[in-house]
Amino acid sequence: MSRFTSILISVILQAGFVAGLAACRSSAAVDDGVRNPSSFATADVTAHQQLIVKFKPATFRCAAGDIARLAAQINVQLELVRPLSGDACVIRQLRGGSGDFAQGRKLLQQHPSIEWVELDAVMKTM
Repeated sequence: MSRFTSILISVILQAGFVAGLAACRSSAAVDDGVRNPSSFATADVTAHQQLIVKFKPATFRCAAGDIARLAAQINVQLELVRPLSGDACVIRQLRGGSGDFAQGRKLLQQHPSIEWVELDAVMKTM
């Protein structure tokens, strides 16, 4: 290999290294105290969860007003997503109100007008 080719390869490698280092530093930069959201860990950033709720007969209906009334009674932020067959509803539980999601689910399960509550999740075969 000629001396010119050797120097050229060395310069190209160094330029690539410097450009890569600059890219790493700019992606981790903090501007005005605001971090890049893509750099946050995604472990617990969910702002809501969906639940399937079945009411006991002649109590609540799958209507926005009834869900708002239930939410006020148990101090859990809820909103109606959609009604299902069999007098069940998909309800979105928002973060806030009486604590975490598990506590909100527990309060729903203990309410005298609720027949059952389950997490709205995709079922997977074993």
